[in-house]
Amino acid sequence: MGEPQSILPLKERPPYLIVFGSKHSRPLVYTKFSKNLLKACRALGIERIYDVGDPCDLSATEGQFKGIEIIPMGFQPNQVVSELMLTSRAGFLDYSRFPRGLGKSTIFAAYAAHGLVPVLTRYNPSEADGVENNKHYLVADENLSSLDLSQLQQIADNAHTWYQDHNLAKVANFYGSYFNPDVEPDFGN
Repeated sequence: MGEPQSILPLKERPPYLIVFGSKHSRPLVYTKFSKNLLKACRALGIERIYDVGDPCDLSATEGQFKGIEIIPMGFQPNQVVSELMLTSRAGFLDYSRFPRGLGKSTIFAAYAAHGLVPVLTRYNPSEADGVENNKHYLVADENLSSLDLSQLQQIADNAHTWYQDHNLAKVANFYGSYFNPDVEPDFGN
């Protein structure tokens, strides 16, 4: 998706949400976790969902998401996906199959890089990777509706800051240091 040079604050973005992921995780968002998604949309005032990736059956959503437009985008070039993320407020993700693995998720990284509020279906114990619930991401539960836009912005900012120590340049430098003894590894300190 790339790493944008600048990102707008949430208040300057329309109330849109991205559902992005694999052909295995995204369908679960609309079936097993549809109530979580709806709860997140209502709490965040979401008016539109962009579903990005391998086309999946959205018929289960019919009638559930009144007032929320769901736009199936299918596969898109990186630039299009990046632009959708830069013009949305939140990204929704089911990562329950990989507990303690959120810090390794490329989808979470893309959301963080683009300044989105990452919203997960469930708590993911990833503190060992420096990723904390209610600091770098939110869970789609009853607490979500109690947050105002400035608190949501803080979550997005925290996720974006976390990403800066995990961006492409830092990761490439880290792994490159194993092959080039003249390069000092940067561990984000």
